[in-house]
Amino acid sequence: WLKLIVGGRIIYSEGAGGRELSADELLAVLSDPLVSDGIEVTGGSPASVLVPRNIICERQATGVTLTQRWFSWTSVMMVPYCMLLDALVVVAYALRPKGDLPLLTFLLVLPGILVALGATYYLVARLVNRTVVTVTARELSMRHGPLPWPGNRSVAVQQVKEFRCGKRTSRNYAGDVWQTYTLNAVLEDGQQVELLHRIGSPGAASILRQEVIGWLVTAQ
Repeated sequence: WLKLIVGGRIIYSEGAGGRELSADELLAVLSDPLVSDGIEVTGGSPASVLVPRNIICERQATGVTLTQRWFSWTSVMMVPYCMLLDALVVVAYALRPKGDLPLLTFLLVLPGILVALGATYYLVARLVNRTVVTVTARELSMRHGPLPWPGNRSVAVQQVKEFRCGKRTSRNYAGDVWQTYTLNAVLEDGQQVELLHRIGSPGAASILRQEVIGWLVTAQ
């Protein structure tokens, strides 16, 4: 989508097989007086770098909004197991001895009830929730919903030092390792706030970052 050509040689090609450079490396190349005369920047179709379908980027006059759905087919596959866990809790309650439940028995079954409720809430949230990141000229906000979830946050845009793409390595129960990418906001105090996660490629994360930065530059 974006190529950086120095002296006729492509040293950066976003989303393609060329070398991927960080923003600092690109700035270093652009500011180098020995090569700045030979720099050519070309733009093309961004079709080679696809933003995940669960992320929607909307630019308005008042700001830019990034909406990421939490839905995944892995969560759908976990629905039968969660239903089985809830069914076991209901059956255990139905088969309880008649009369008042002894305190000791209640304390023994309470962890199982809490686990079942927590797993159900988490699974439903993974199916219906979404993260909405809104950037305006004054504020950066992050909201999770419609089910309540921790992590909602708002900070003044003046407190944001930079937007940065990150990488996260995950491992499943089978031991398989895969990498996903994140969009982060780095604050003036050095704190890093993860805005979006599970972005499929560094190119897609870079596009989202550039959308936010591009709007802020235009708004100034």
